Amino acid sequence: MPPESLSPQLSSVESLRSSIPEEHRKLFDSLLQDIKDYCKANNLPFHLLSSPEAFTKAVGPIHPSSLEPLKLRMERLAHLIKHKEPMPEEREMTEQYAREIMGRNFLGTKEVEEHFSELSPEQQESLSIIPFSKETLESCKDTHILVADIGLSIMDIRKLEKCKELFYKDDWLKTESFAKHTYQPSWRLIRKTPVEGSVSKAWFEQWPLLDLQADEVPSARQLVYTIILYFFTTGERLFKTFWVRTNDVDTYGVRVLVGSFGARGLCVNSWDSGDCRDNIGVASARKALNLES
Repeated sequence: MPPESLSPQLSSVESLRSSIPEEHRKLFDSLLQDIKDYCKANNLPFHLLSSPEAFTKAVGPIHPSSLEPLKLRMERLAHLIKHKEPMPEEREMTEQYAREIMGRNFLGTKEVEEHFSELSPEQQESLSIIPFSKETLESCKDTHILVADIGLSIMDIRKLEKCKELFYKDDWLKTESFAKHTYQPSWRLIRKTPVEGSVSKAWFEQWPLLDLQADEVPSARQLVYTIILYFFTTGERLFKTFWVRTNDVDTYGVRVLVGSFGARGLCVNSWDSGDCRDNIGVASARKALNLES
């Protein structure tokens, strides 16, 4: 993220503020305060924003995805300072717009109704807002899948007639509570591959590789739902040769893995968290951050 594109000169805030038409000064104040709050929360000295070289050095350890809220606010502030008026309103993030951005990696309500079940009015209402910004979707369009998740449990999916041949015969799941969990409908942004650099590592080495401000380890249910719906929609088997650790554990506290989606079907298993095999990574999903606009 080039700091030059983020950094209107902030060394003379009062003179900048006075150059803004009075009707827009509250917006100036609000954007400036958001930027200050973000810098404080992430231990970034606010004064460095006017020095690209120092700013680049300061943000070095921070994952680019965590800087998106700051980037957006700096761009809006720069537009306000240059043009003396607010940035034009962003296009509303509708399903159609999200589909245009994500392309093949979009699984919306149309795909859900075609392959799983018709949505109830309550489910439609819960999925009426996509809680990710245009910037986030554009940055994830090749690496993640945006999916309308209606909350089916793993066992619900396995019981569907069209799914019976898509799962490895894991009878142990019938007694596991994580496999029976259902959730409220919501949009998910699920990574299509193991987190970079996470294979050949134990669990305690894997999860810290995530930028925990922007990402989280998804549940086994979220992964199974996304993998199966993606297969129905595209014919592609995700995690065909890899396993990924999830946020779930089994009855005995052993970490749950999902993967090996080959001819025998998608597997859900639990395995030693200390195992460092070269085909076991960790899963990731983008959080719907409150700071996103």
